[in-house]
Amino acid sequence: MNIPILWYANAGTPLVDAVEAGYWVLPISKKIISWDEKNYFILKVEGTSMNNFEIKWKLIENWSYVLIKKDETYLNNSDAFLFLVNWSATLKKYKKDWDLIYLLPESNDSYHKPIILSEDDNIMVNWKIVDVFSF
Repeated sequence: MNIPILWYANAGTPLVDAVEAGYWVLPISKKIISWDEKNYFILKVEGTSMNNFEIKWKLIENWSYVLIKKDETYLNNSDAFLFLVNWSATLKKYKKDWDLIYLLPESNDSYHKPIILSEDDNIMVNWKIVDVFSF
């Protein structure tokens, strides 16, 4: 199945405007996407803030591709998600503590710090990262 590569997302500071520009596709086995290509898209990762995070024994590294499942929006502390912060895309883990929201890096680069937001900030979760491809 041809899954669209929509754009790229920062694994760092959310700087890239989230724009759907489906110029390319990546052929993915029907078994990987459960025969449901309409609920998936791919983003290219730019940055290292998630380079210690494993999905299916694979790391989210700079220039890898992540498979995003559109109907996976249940936030938890163990998965990584695509977030839109002021319409800019970033890949992070999630933590909520009272009225604060933390978007957490998981990196071996110590300069990556959490993004701390309030519930009033313009933030949207745009689904869960379910697989990683590097080639």
